[in-house]
Amino acid sequence: MFVERLRGGVNLAGVANTIAAIYETTLESGQTIQPHYHPDAEEVYYLLSGNGLMHIGNEQKAVEMGDVVYIPPEKVHFLQNTSSEPLRFITLTVRVYKVEAMPYIL
Repeated sequence: MFVERLRGGVNLAGVANTIAAIYETTLESGQTIQPHYHPDAEEVYYLLSGNGLMHIGNEQKAVEMGDVVYIPPEKVHFLQNTSSEPLRFITLTVRVYKVEAMPYIL
């Protein structure tokens, strides 16, 4: 059985097959996560408090407490805290594996 207290983040690479990590992050007012992407992972953000502006690729959308954001692999993304309050969220990172095309045999 694996039980660990979430203190910033937990790396699950040695425990789970596809779940890479889970993190709790706080962005103070005006802070922004640097634009980045994951070639081999998709992510889900769950906002615990505050609000901000989510950027994925060429799209942006206002987000707030209770929102769930899906981020596909290979998409540049970042989150800005646009409020005067801290923005807290949980990130779940899941590894994705590219399936090679199998030849079609009759």
